[in-house]
Amino acid sequence: LGAYLAGTGTLCRYMPNPVASSFLKLNKPIPQSPHALFAIPLSLEKGADIGIAAMRILAETRPDIRLSIFGFGPNRDEAAGLRSRIPKSANILPWTHRNKMPNLFSSATVVVGRLRLGSLGIVELEAMATGRPLIVQLSGALGEIEEYYNDEPPVTTCDTPHLVADAVIRFADDPAETIRLGAHSRKWVTEYHSETRVAMIYQEEYRNLLEGRDGAP
Repeated sequence: LGAYLAGTGTLCRYMPNPVASSFLKLNKPIPQSPHALFAIPLSLEKGADIGIAAMRILAETRPDIRLSIFGFGPNRDEAAGLRSRIPKSANILPWTHRNKMPNLFSSATVVVGRLRLGSLGIVELEAMATGRPLIVQLSGALGEIEEYYNDEPPVTTCDTPHLVADAVIRFADDPAETIRLGAHSRKWVTEYHSETRVAMIYQEEYRNLLEGRDGAP
């Protein structure tokens, strides 16, 4: 929202989304059989069409990789159209209760997040928190957009079906790299988005507000 409020005289400050400890505490090994979870709502805005096209490539070229995708989206007609293009070999997931999401992410070898919008949402952060490598589309360096980040998220950035499919295959064929990058992902989320970290930031902001310090929101 900072871009929209620029020039209005309203002081804005970025506050990171907190990731629940239930995601960070779960530490399951990667599955023995490769599984790619496309954690994208059936929405063009979030790039579900790109993800589904990548799934079709994988279904044809690498049938040994299990594929899963959410089967719902914000617009019923749009979701129905996208759902009809999902390969028949893929597992279409129903709405999943929040407390089951950590185990769902942990069942995957690699998670594919939003492939449009160019940012990390809470779903992407939660997938990283469970120690799984993330494939996503980012518009640029987070550190250049927001000073809060001192280092970039350890994600694989893709924006075409073939790039997504190739990335999925790399992780499926290289368990050591999957484990390494998954551990790095968990560490990055812990540093920037853990409940403790975010609570400390809010505590400091409220303290500044009560004490009337310059720079308080």
